[in-house]
Amino acid sequence: MRIFDLNPPTLQALSNIELIIDVQNQDIQSLGNDITATTACVENNVLNYFPDVKFSSYPPSAGSFSKAASSYLNPIITFLASNGSLLLDNVYPYFSYIGDTKDISFGYALFLLVLH
Repeated sequence: MRIFDLNPPTLQALSNIELIIDVQNQDIQSLGNDITATTACVENNVLNYFPDVKFSSYPPSAGSFSKAASSYLNPIITFLASNGSLLLDNVYPYFSYIGDTKDISFGYALFLLVLH
């Protein structure tokens, strides 16, 4: 499950569920510029609910870009890495599934497939 609002009652209710959290757009700049705010956000919204809530990261780090996309993305990734920044790619697995139903399982598209 993915939530887009760090709401304490919601986090309390999601015990024993794998969860991906996002922050609201208006919070991105302050979290990116203020390590104190970022630390407080993680402490209040992740550490306070861990291990009851199973926080996960997605997509898996073993992914790769197509050759066509790499020529555009590699310079961006190199720049971000050299500055210690992150890249978030908001991937919707259902679109991958409908584009390749032969090689991508429906369980993956519905976030039911457990990757190890």
